[in-house]
Formats: sequence, structure tokens, C-alpha cells
Amino acid sequence: MMHWHVPWTSFLLVAVLVTAPGREPVASAGPPTEQIRAAIDQLSRALAGRDHAQGRDAAVDEATDRLFDWTAMARQSLRQHWDRRTAAERTEFTRLFAGLFRRVYVSRIHLIDPKQFRYLAETIDGDQAIVKTTVPTKQGDVIDVDYVARLADGRQWRVQDVRVEGVSLIDNYQRQFESIIGKSSYESLIEKLRERVKDGK
Repeated sequence: MMHWHVPWTSFLLVAVLVTAPGREPVASAGPPTEQIRAAIDQLSRALAGRDHAQGRDAAVDEATDRLFDWTAMARQSLRQHWDRRTAAERTEFTRLFAGLFRRVYVSRIHLIDPKQFRYLAETIDGDQAIVKTTVPTKQGDVIDVDYVARLADGRQWRVQDVRVEGVSLIDNYQRQFESIIGKSSYESLIEKLRERVKDGK
């Protein structure tokens, strides 16, 4: 069985992305913070209906598609191997990566206290932005979380990486993917991803 060794703090970060309805506004919040917050609100509403299976998965997919730049995240997690893949292979990898990412964070939402979530500041450099937050957990810890976003189409800011205490979630996945490819092959990685997404584990 395959296990993705993502630090527990990264799981907390992913959980934050979907459960933050009660938070203080950033002073002079700009479009990155406002749009990320709006997408998170949409996702939070979708997950609030988790006991009603019909339509829930589609609503969660729609909200996460609005929030995350799946192609950018998939490309960064694959690094140099992305350039060697065909268009069809890139499409499949992006779909599998998105499926894996969704399952991981949805399964970890109970680990944080959403009522104490705080947006702190944002910085913008051209089409790149970082939204800084803190996440108090139910265990009493406070974790620094940064959302790294990109202006994807000239209008919508979408998350392409998340950092917990300075640790990149995408870099963590990249190291795991690189290890699998190095020890076996790209095809082996894809097979493992297919199994994981299919099994929902």
C-alpha cells in the first residue's frame, strides 16, 4: 500500500483552506485575499452539506477548482518530468494530483479550530501574491500558514502552493514523486496515484 508522507502541519494547512468562515479581515485586504476568502467560503458551504452525498462532491470539486491552480501545482510537483510528458499524460497527472490533494485535506478538516483562523497580510509582486495567515489548532498550537497565489487569467487569484511554518506542501509532494520515479519509473508513479485516488485513501 502506498503512503504519502506529508508533514502533519501540511495537513493542517490544507484543512484551513476549507474551514475558515469566522476570521478577522486583513487591514486593506486586496484582491488576492478577498478572492481566496470567497473561494474558501464557497468550499466551506459545500462541505457543510457533507451528510448529503447527492451533489456534494460536485460542489466540492467546483469550489476547489475555483480556489486552486491544479495545472500549476501538478507541474511544480513533477518538476523536470513534466516537460517529458505528452499533453495527454499531463492532463491525466493533473487530474490524479487534484484528486489526491482533495482527498487529503477533506479528511483532515477536524484538526483545526476554524473560529480562530486569522488573515494577517498580503504581498503582491506582479501576478504573484502571498497571503499570510495564522492557524490556531484545537490542541492550542498556532501555526503560520502562507498561501502562494497567482493571477491565473488576469482576473482570478488561485492558490498554487501552500507553506506551513515555511515548509512547502508542493515541495513535499515533489520529493516523494521524485523518489518513486527514481526508484522505479513515471509509469509506476501514475499507477500508484490511480490506486490511491480510486481507493480514496
